[in-house]
Amino acid sequence: MENKENPGNKNQKDEKKITWKRVVDWILQILVWLGGILLLYVDVYEYNSYLESYFLNGSFTSVIVFEGVIYWWYVVFQFCTPNFCSLRHKKNDITLIQKMKEIFTNPLRVEFVCQSYHFKVTLNSINGSVIPTTEKEVTRVESKFFDFYSSRDVSGLFALNYDKSFVRDKFYIQLDLSAEACFADAVTYSDYKKAKDEFLKENEGFDTFTELTEVNHIEGLTAFNLINIVENNNPCGISAFWYAFFVIIGFAEIYKLYVKTRCIYKTFTIKKLVSTRYGLNTEECDNKYNQFNPSISFGQENLQIATNKISSTSDKFELSLPSQEEIESSQQYNDKVFNAFQNNDNGDNIVLQENNGNFVGNNEEDNINLKTGFLPK
Repeated sequence: MENKENPGNKNQKDEKKITWKRVVDWILQILVWLGGILLLYVDVYEYNSYLESYFLNGSFTSVIVFEGVIYWWYVVFQFCTPNFCSLRHKKNDITLIQKMKEIFTNPLRVEFVCQSYHFKVTLNSINGSVIPTTEKEVTRVESKFFDFYSSRDVSGLFALNYDKSFVRDKFYIQLDLSAEACFADAVTYSDYKKAKDEFLKENEGFDTFTELTEVNHIEGLTAFNLINIVENNNPCGISAFWYAFFVIIGFAEIYKLYVKTRCIYKTFTIKKLVSTRYGLNTEECDNKYNQFNPSISFGQENLQIATNKISSTSDKFELSLPSQEEIESSQQYNDKVFNAFQNNDNGDNIVLQENNGNFVGNNEEDNINLKTGFLPK
């Protein structure tokens, strides 16, 4: 079984996942508060012998068990949130331009990961009833990198231009970054599909189910980053330590709201063009893809990344030009080839432009983000 992802639906799926995660976080937060209130209510009557005996024998024990279970899940969920990940990767010693330049210039590595697994059924006895639970048990994990000859960054413009007085209360930008592999030609996609199918076939039959996933690696890229946008400023209270503190005392969601009021939120997709049969650092490619070279616009700073910095060639990959037969058979994958005019729209740049003294975004959604202090969607 292969785990396939439709790139067109990825952002919508991620957004739905994040939305449901926030709902669950708030439900657990409220249940923790309710459990705490119940414990305080019980404690008021602890010196009444009749009620004390009653609670200790029944309700009091139930409240403790309820609060303990809810609190445990609450802590687990809170430490698995993007908020905690961003705080762990907080950067005070690197500027936004330095961070993005590092990611734009580092090459992409595409990894295939294959899992062999089965489902294990366990019978648990709860209150005299036998309840079956199903768990996924992974028995084997194999990985392999997809090799290609040449790569080139085609992420385009990363822009965050704003009036500094407008965001004077903001200290950090919270980057939600992802990496995407694009294919320079149909032959490359054909090679990619062949390598993926062969790797899946090699790992089938070791267990009941086989699942293949794909991971894109770029050195320096983490899914969530928190980068200081105010020079020589490290505001107190915004750190992984304080996040953990508020999680433990049961007020994580309140702390999250505070952090959000101090951050600008931005999503961006790093796109790397790859080819197995042709070099992408030629003069012809420079002319073809020049308009999609990565560039950074941040406040009054503008940076165009040098072409020789964003393209790379592998010295470990043995280059072989495609035969006529390979070219003809790969034509069925023409729709998978990188199309600059259709596939290169990040759609997530927030660019403020002055309009009669007011700053407005690219579209209505951007304007809503500005009015709400650049809070996440």
